[in-house]
Amino acid sequence: MSWRDFALCAEVGGDLFFPDEEPAGEHGWADAVKICNACPVRKACLLDALDNGDNDWGVRGGKTAGARRKMAKGTAA
Repeated sequence: MSWRDFALCAEVGGDLFFPDEEPAGEHGWADAVKICNACPVRKACLLDALDNGDNDWGVRGGKTAGARRKMAKGTAA
């Protein structure tokens, strides 16, 4: 089994995490981030996104693509 088998997003569906259009600002992702923050494998998901350069779209590990890009560059708090 993989950490993905325990991810809460798999129960909700990807549209919430990867919509057709990126919402304006961080608030557009609030529902997805809320689910991620309650997920038991949030850290594994975030590390997977950062390790694989998946920083262009959607919410992974409770972070938006923009937040992951900042983390990858070392500029995030």
